[in-house]
Amino acid sequence: MKTIYKAAIAIVIVAVAVPFSLFFLYFPFEPNLPCNNVYIENLTWTNVTRINETAYRVSLSGDIIYRYKESWMHTNGNKPLPDELPVRIQVLAGPGGGGVPYRFRDREVPFSETITLQYQQPRSFECTFDLKAGKKYDIPVESYWRGIFLGGRATAIDLTQGEMPLHHELSEEDKGYAIAIAFKDERVREEIRDKEYELGDVSKTQIEIVGPEANFSGEVPVVPIKIGNVTLMVFVDIEQGKVINIGHQWEKPLLIPPPASED
Repeated sequence: MKTIYKAAIAIVIVAVAVPFSLFFLYFPFEPNLPCNNVYIENLTWTNVTRINETAYRVSLSGDIIYRYKESWMHTNGNKPLPDELPVRIQVLAGPGGGGVPYRFRDREVPFSETITLQYQQPRSFECTFDLKAGKKYDIPVESYWRGIFLGGRATAIDLTQGEMPLHHELSEEDKGYAIAIAFKDERVREEIRDKEYELGDVSKTQIEIVGPEANFSGEVPVVPIKIGNVTLMVFVDIEQGKVINIGHQWEKPLLIPPPASED
């Protein structure tokens, strides 16, 4: 009975030892090396702007460095990685809070780009993308080579202030750009011609256009140009350098009471 018991123990030990041996043979690992090849550091939100009632436009910057060639060498046939490494940078967005790992949640990929890293040379990066208002997000930023994870880092952002008013401030420089774009438009020049006009204050406003040719919804600069009793409302897209739409505001003439009767 003891012989059978010892034999069973030996079989169990072999059954456990063989897979571990194969694992370390196929995936050589040195305990003094970290598990990542690439490190993403100094993640910082450089811009968070409300673009409409349902979305924010955010910009995230950071530094990325290809620090180790030898970590997880099985990714390259047990050889160190090359000095120049084309890496796919991927930004993920999943619901924040709750203590559940982001990998097991539904997640978006609002930004993805391939860049080439030089060994041990830090490189700065910045990405801009849109997120939904009224949510908390966990934002992991990951690096991949040939589909294999090489390293990453995560940050978080809270966009739960859904009632926050739209941002209507424009810099003087942006106001100048908007005016220049408006006056270059053929339709605006046709309406003005040789007429006298008065330029109003440029501000941002919400606009929504729905039609067969184009659809647009967002907050954009509007350039008011008063000509007589009508004001042209010129809606401008600064990024695209074009006029989105032109509206008209008509002033009602003052009602002049009839002359008093002499009777």
